[in-house]
Amino acid sequence: MLNERGSRAKEGASLRAPAEQGYYYDTQFVMKKIFKGLGIAAMAASIIIAGGCSQKKETKEEAPQMQSISFETYTYDCVAELADDSMPQEFPGWQYIRCVGQGVLPKAVDNEELNALRDTLMRLASVGFADDQRPVPAFPEMKALKDFSANDTTEACSYLSNTLSASLVSPRVMVFENQKEAYMCGAAHGNRSVSFVNYDVERARILSLSALINKGSEQKLAGLIRDELKKMEVPLLVELNEVPVSQQFAITANGLTFSYDPYDIAPYSSGSIRVEIPTDALMEAGILSKEGSYLVAGVKI
Repeated sequence: MLNERGSRAKEGASLRAPAEQGYYYDTQFVMKKIFKGLGIAAMAASIIIAGGCSQKKETKEEAPQMQSISFETYTYDCVAELADDSMPQEFPGWQYIRCVGQGVLPKAVDNEELNALRDTLMRLASVGFADDQRPVPAFPEMKALKDFSANDTTEACSYLSNTLSASLVSPRVMVFENQKEAYMCGAAHGNRSVSFVNYDVERARILSLSALINKGSEQKLAGLIRDELKKMEVPLLVELNEVPVSQQFAITANGLTFSYDPYDIAPYSSGSIRVEIPTDALMEAGILSKEGSYLVAGVKI
C-alpha cells in the first residue's frame, strides 16, 4: 500500500526533502533488523531444517543437522535520473523517477542455495545495496541516484514502488510476494503487478507450478479457477473458457492462490485479481502431485 507521501508524488507534488534534513536523499533506512524465532506474525525469521534422521530401528539415531535462516529488512525512498531521454519533456521532472521500496530478504550467508534465493528476490524487487550497504533501487531504466538540496523544487514525474514481503513461512515452504506499482511520466494511469516466489525449504529450491501438480491436470486446475471467477463475477476481457492458469501462484495456509495482473484477463479497473483454490478441492480433483500434497497440504502420500 502506498503511503501518503507516495500518493502525493504521483500527483506531481514537490519531492523535496523536509527542510530540517538539508538534502533530498532520504537516508532514514531501516536496515538489517534481524528477526529470530519461528512464526509468521514475527516474519518467521528463523526456520530450523531437520534432516539426516534414520527411521530404521537398528540404525543409531543421529542428531539432526540444523540450519538457521535469518531475515533482514530494508527501506529506501529516493529520486533517480532516468537513462531514457525519450520521455515527454513538456512535463516538469520528466527525467526523474521517485523510487520507494521496502521489504524482507533472507540474510546473506555462506550458503549457495539461500544466496541464490536472495539474488532472485533482489532482482524481483529491483533492490540493490551500495558500497556502504545502503539499500538502493536497481533497475535498467535508472541512470543514477540524485541528491538535491533542501530548497530544490525539482519534481519527479515518474514513480516506482516495490514492496517485498514473506506471506508464508513454515518448516516446509517460504513464500515471498512482491507488489509493484509504477507510473511513467505522461501515461494515462499507473500500473501494478504481483509476483510470487515459492521456496522449498527442505530441498532448497524455487518451486514451479509443475512441481506441485500431476502431469496432465492443468485443465482440471483451470476448471476450478474458472468456476471461482464465475462466482466472483469478474468482468473478463476474454471468454471464461479461455482463462489460463496463471503462473503467478502462491502456496497459502489454505491451498493455492493464483494472481492475475490488470489486463491479463480483466480491465484495469478490476485491479489485481486473486483466485483461491482450497486444499480440499485440489486433493479431491487429484490435482496435487505427491510432492505437492506434502508441500501444500502437509500430507505425505
